[in-house]
Amino acid sequence: MCGIVGYIGNQKVVPILLSGLKRLEYRGYDSAGIAVRVDGKIIIEKQVGKIINLQNAIINKPNEEHHQSSWHRDLPYQDWIISKPLAVNAFYCMSDFTSQNGATFLLPFSQKIEKFPSKRYVEENQIQMIAPKGSVVLFDSMVFHRASFNSTSNVRYGINNMFVVPILKQQISKKQYR
Repeated sequence: MCGIVGYIGNQKVVPILLSGLKRLEYRGYDSAGIAVRVDGKIIIEKQVGKIINLQNAIINKPNEEHHQSSWHRDLPYQDWIISKPLAVNAFYCMSDFTSQNGATFLLPFSQKIEKFPSKRYVEENQIQMIAPKGSVVLFDSMVFHRASFNSTSNVRYGINNMFVVPILKQQISKKQYR
């Protein structure tokens, strides 16, 4: 049995697909996957377990495009800004993050910019998150970021947790674990 969610439009597709899949999760699926088109290529990402594993277990496979390789923000509110963070990402590096294995790029201060900035701004300001295994990197969830290409022969692993203010729905409800 499977559930299918589709989207055609101009908004960021991955958050929309993940939201749709989460609405189907009550059906008890044992795995999830998405397929998105990035620069003319179809990127497929599959995970065993709950939908949250697809979103938060970041597995950057060798020599494959990753479903999060385009610039994005982790909140669905993409085109407006606020003076204080609504959410903070805690990104756990389960592998060394190097330029060769697809370490994440960040665009510092982009949480203060409503729309995605110019190519020149990106080229001048992007930084790559080089970090040893075991590091935790914290950043505002509205900072534009993306996975880069893993050109090694090893899988790069990471876990992304998001901590949000109480006005937003949590990804995991503590009631489930009582």
